[in-house]
Amino acid sequence: MDSTTADEPRATTYAVSVQAWSPYLEVWTVDGTEVTHDKINCLGQKDSVAGTLADSSIRWEGNNPMPGAGPTSPTSIEVTDDSLHVVGERETAVIDLEGQKEQHIDKCKDAGETVGKIVLG
Repeated sequence: MDSTTADEPRATTYAVSVQAWSPYLEVWTVDGTEVTHDKINCLGQKDSVAGTLADSSIRWEGNNPMPGAGPTSPTSIEVTDDSLHVVGERETAVIDLEGQKEQHIDKCKDAGETVGKIVLG
């Protein structure tokens, strides 16, 4: 039985397919002040790091997962109901998880990467 009520906020998941030498899918889950960042490669292997959101900035419990960021530096983000944007990045994560997953699979195939079963679903 679901113990949440209509007044309690629910976690929101955002995703963005990133074109890189080896494409990856970023999945962000924001649940109040708790944030989880998953980076999923073409085989479906996932690196996760959690953090705490305060004043549009995430303090990570592990190394900052953003490319080029210092390991202990915070990440500044802009969040709306349907998107999450990391300040300074080109891409914006959106709530269309399935659409971003499809783009990720296409980018992996275009790059000649093996697409793992976990990604294909």
